[in-house]
Amino acid sequence: MSLCEKPARKLFINQCTKLVSEGLTTNKHRSWTFQHKSKKYSAELIWIQGNIVNVSESQNSFMINDGTGTAVITSANKAPGYGAWITNGQYIMVIGEVLTTESSIEVRALKLTKLSDLNAESLWKLEVKDFWNFLEES
Repeated sequence: MSLCEKPARKLFINQCTKLVSEGLTTNKHRSWTFQHKSKKYSAELIWIQGNIVNVSESQNSFMINDGTGTAVITSANKAPGYGAWITNGQYIMVIGEVLTTESSIEVRALKLTKLSDLNAESLWKLEVKDFWNFLEES
């Protein structure tokens, strides 16, 4: 199964600090797990949302803040959805592969989406909580 076929786990950025590296997969991608209550879940892909707070001069990386923390998004210019709309203050969805959680959260972008609906930001907290409640019950 390729990386893009894996489920993306909805996380707040501060939850990424709790990811545990399980080493490299056969496809040379880092395997991550997340402990939630008594269960362990794989998190090879994550889905995060937040406001862009710092775009690099080269435009290939930026930082986002979701109110719980910040993450560095790399390889942005190679991800589907990338465009001139990548500007400070824009609310965005990122699906990507976690590269590191050591000194900062770093995510390689695999998909970027501009979220211009005013409700997207306020509903995100509920979506993440609902996602984890669903996993607990299943």
